[in-house]
Amino acid sequence: MEDRVLDIIMGKGPSAKTIRLSLEPFTLVGATTQIGKISAPMRERFGLIQRLDFFSEEDIVEILKRASTLWDIKVEDSALKLLAGCSRGTARISLRLLRRCRDYAQNKNKGIDNDVVLKTIKLLGVDIEGLEDIDRTILRTMLNNFSGGPIGLSTLAASISEDEVTVTDVHEPYLMKCGFIKRTSRGRVLTQKGLKYLESLDE
Repeated sequence: MEDRVLDIIMGKGPSAKTIRLSLEPFTLVGATTQIGKISAPMRERFGLIQRLDFFSEEDIVEILKRASTLWDIKVEDSALKLLAGCSRGTARISLRLLRRCRDYAQNKNKGIDNDVVLKTIKLLGVDIEGLEDIDRTILRTMLNNFSGGPIGLSTLAASISEDEVTVTDVHEPYLMKCGFIKRTSRGRVLTQKGLKYLESLDE
């Protein structure tokens, strides 16, 4: 990177040759979700390292406002806040929910208000916390089948008929962000906050 050259190996074995190409000055931009797997010498060659986080609720509201203007959708401010709250801090999820709310509202010949948002997300199996059916299944399985844990990943994945990678990469991160489960050396454990959430579902 410092020498602005690219070495290309041609061929294999003893007859292999290396061709060195000189490069014009360039800016290298990289993105990863596993920065720890990048070697320290490589990582330290970057002049600026930033960490991306989930959007705040205020940011999601602004994104939804802009989208509603572009799509010519009439949305109440309170409905935008409600949508932002169940979007898991992710713009594409909030935009998907907004489109489904638009479809529901058009079918009812009305604008998007809190009532439309609540009925739409209920049809989609999403609650105001942003949790979906599979997320609630994970929490209920931990409580009802394993007394809240600890429970190993393979056991949990088999119990809900889901792939282990999907559980760890898709579902667990948001459940942990919400504080509903935690990882321990013995396995996954349901937290007090998770218990209160499940209790609220039964009320």
